[in-house]
Amino acid sequence: MKLKNINIAFLFAALIFCNSCSDHNPVSYKIDQWQTSSPEDQNINSLYLNKLVLDINNNVFGNIKSLVIIRNSYLIFEKYFRGDTRETLHPVYSVTKSIVSALVGILFQRDEISSLDNKLLSYFADYNIKNPDTDKSSITLRNTLNMSAGFQWNELSIPYSDPNNDFQKLFSSIDPIQYVLDKPMQDTPGSIFRYNTGLPLLFGAIITELTGEPADTFANKNLFSEIGIRNFNWVHARGNIVNTGSGLYLRPLDMALFGELYLNQGIWNRKQIISPEWISLSTAKSIVVNSNFDYGYYWWRYSNSNNVVSTLPINDIYYAYGYGDQIILIIPQYKIVVVITADNGESNYPIDNIFKNYILPSIIDK
Repeated sequence: MKLKNINIAFLFAALIFCNSCSDHNPVSYKIDQWQTSSPEDQNINSLYLNKLVLDINNNVFGNIKSLVIIRNSYLIFEKYFRGDTRETLHPVYSVTKSIVSALVGILFQRDEISSLDNKLLSYFADYNIKNPDTDKSSITLRNTLNMSAGFQWNELSIPYSDPNNDFQKLFSSIDPIQYVLDKPMQDTPGSIFRYNTGLPLLFGAIITELTGEPADTFANKNLFSEIGIRNFNWVHARGNIVNTGSGLYLRPLDMALFGELYLNQGIWNRKQIISPEWISLSTAKSIVVNSNFDYGYYWWRYSNSNNVVSTLPINDIYYAYGYGDQIILIIPQYKIVVVITADNGESNYPIDNIFKNYILPSIIDK
């Protein structure tokens, strides 16, 4: 979708005017932990953002509930739609997985996980696991992080509402951890990307095994409280296990805090919360999903052939994504974090066009 009905001369004149105003009369104030700034003061053309808001209000992108943009560590844009407010705790669904990736990174830098080549089943010695074979015994933590564990799993190819979806079976089972571990193998570990919400549940159990704390308690002490996230809700699954696959609720501004932590290479208030090595490793391409997308350790990436990144000098975008279009997108080369929440279910709205046709073209100093 291209911008329409914008007079180029007007856009150019307005841009000069806005830059002139911001040079002489910058207005800034603080919201939560964020220092605010006008888009133009951070070299963002707000005309594109205004057009985006118009299209959001016209339902071009479905039921968008919030849009937050950070640049150069300034909150430059914050808007809520369809009844949501700044204080709304929104279900972020599989964005939860990217939070879990950060928790694994914290364990890794504390040497509580010695290697990503450790065998997954070594952490579940107390379980009587069905369908044992050499492939299952060879699954590593790395395979578990990049969705290549190889379990027989059917999640993305049928609707989530379908009772045959393994997501539904997972959370209706008496013991979700046992359900995942018992699944027969379908692929050689490390060979094929197969999306599996059960895998981060295993990491939730590993966090408890290594620290003696539920994953939500560990996250609050070692991540959320460190960066100023005070208000969250984390749903538990059957057996009172923390739903580390899809159960987290966050405010959009706090989603942005998490994105900013990653943009700043894991540093917050001069303290290293997550190592830069883990930030780089976990957000890099680890496995190919298809011709348009790659995957890291519970982080998504656009492939080099995806037209969203076709105009970038380097393809460094990575993002957390949850069901129904919950997104934390990070563009390191431009120091930008974009947060979107929505109630789009399984509808296929062109959300990627928000980045391709509005956010990226709005950057003045490319």
